[in-house]
Amino acid sequence: MRTAAEVSSERLRGGYYTPPALAHACLDRLAELHAGDGLGAVLEPSCGDGAFLRAIHEHPSHATSVRAVEVDPTEAAVAHASAAALPIPCDVTAGSALATLLDEPGCFDTVVGNPPYVRYQFLSDADRRDVDRVGELVGEPLRRVGNLWLPVLLVALHRLRRGGAFCVVLPAELLTGVSAAAVRRWLTREASDLRIDLFGVGSFPEVLQEVVLLSGRRVASTGPVSVTLVEHRDDRPASWTHEVTPDAANWTDLLLTGEERRAWLAAQSVEGVVALGELATFTVSTITGANAWFCVDDATIAAYGLEHWARPLLPRLRHVPGTVADHAVWDAFRAEGGAAWILDFSAGRDDPTAHCGARRYLATGVDQGIADRYKCRTRAPWYRVPIVEPGTLLMGKRSHHAPRVVHNAAGLVTTDTVYRGQLRDPSVDPHELVRAFGSDLTLLGCEVMGRSFGGGVLELVPSEIAAVPVATAAASSAPELLELAPALASARDRLRTRRLERG
Repeated sequence: MRTAAEVSSERLRGGYYTPPALAHACLDRLAELHAGDGLGAVLEPSCGDGAFLRAIHEHPSHATSVRAVEVDPTEAAVAHASAAALPIPCDVTAGSALATLLDEPGCFDTVVGNPPYVRYQFLSDADRRDVDRVGELVGEPLRRVGNLWLPVLLVALHRLRRGGAFCVVLPAELLTGVSAAAVRRWLTREASDLRIDLFGVGSFPEVLQEVVLLSGRRVASTGPVSVTLVEHRDDRPASWTHEVTPDAANWTDLLLTGEERRAWLAAQSVEGVVALGELATFTVSTITGANAWFCVDDATIAAYGLEHWARPLLPRLRHVPGTVADHAVWDAFRAEGGAAWILDFSAGRDDPTAHCGARRYLATGVDQGIADRYKCRTRAPWYRVPIVEPGTLLMGKRSHHAPRVVHNAAGLVTTDTVYRGQLRDPSVDPHELVRAFGSDLTLLGCEVMGRSFGGGVLELVPSEIAAVPVATAAASSAPELLELAPALASARDRLRTRRLERG
């Protein structure tokens, strides 16, 4: 986790401003939602230097007033200049969007903007308290929500009148993020005419994560809600519509076309297709708090005489060329000079402070500030890492081309970059599960259940891994599953290609 001193000022306040083309696309969509009646009273909860204010000035849709908020006083002053050019009342406040919208009355016809993307650890204490207040206001628990865009969006939408329209620029984690489930639930009960516009790579320069436009009207709903996806590629937009329910785990499967989603849902109903969590459990491995210091190579072991405390380690799954992590694989990695050992200073082993070489190595950790890192300073002593015993299976926390499950035949310890897997039924052949994991159905499940926050990386947490469907041996040759295979493969390839394009 980075500290505030290690990131740019733009990241600290979410200061990445919307390109004019996306701002105008938002206003075009709002004009459509308002059916030509004008934008009315507009709320812009995070106006930056005034990108949307300038777009409103240039756009033919008529607004009667604009209320804007910007946390940075310098940028708010720039936005004031754009506000002054508008022929309608426009009030720009320099301050927190949360505090402003929580504490002042107001009801708006339109919400437009690009809520700030600021991680929770960088929020002020006042903003953290206001996040909790937003959760109480909208009826969604937001304690320690992952990012500021979520509560800013929710409090802005709460200020929208019934029948009012919204169109906002959001990170694509709207579809997948665990924290974003609060927004998805709000939308399924409070919105209609929902649409998500998807754009190609580079539509938002300097922002690694994919962005989408979310739009709709605030109209209470009691049943499944229709969501239309519009993909803008090569000037030939494609669109499709799906229904979603409040209990949907995520909305990633909305990226599938109608035929692909029908195949995805049908495959999960085939007898013998089960959730991976029914066959195996995957949990977090050893958390050292400083992998580069606790994970060492042969040269370090020899230099400090650390043999008594060294345990065979597989630091990353990429060091396994196939589907079995055996001793030959580990020996090859070790021969290349890799960090093939983890230091285990647990209570049952020799006291390292009683050995000259180990004492010298511990001193390097103190000199480098390792002892003061969060995970280390909460231990007594700081260097005693709780080592998680090896699992039968291994799976990377993050992957690029595709995730893999590997049989840990050598019983290697792993750090938290690799999940530890245990079979629920010890009589099951681990190679069978490894084989089943490589199917089109399961790899599509990883794309749907997992998350990609930029850079082409796919990440899955244990709860998401548990939900991925797997075809048991009896189901793998079922005629209905074989019939669905082409559509599943097409869907897997399309979602994977989409993710990798943003790598």
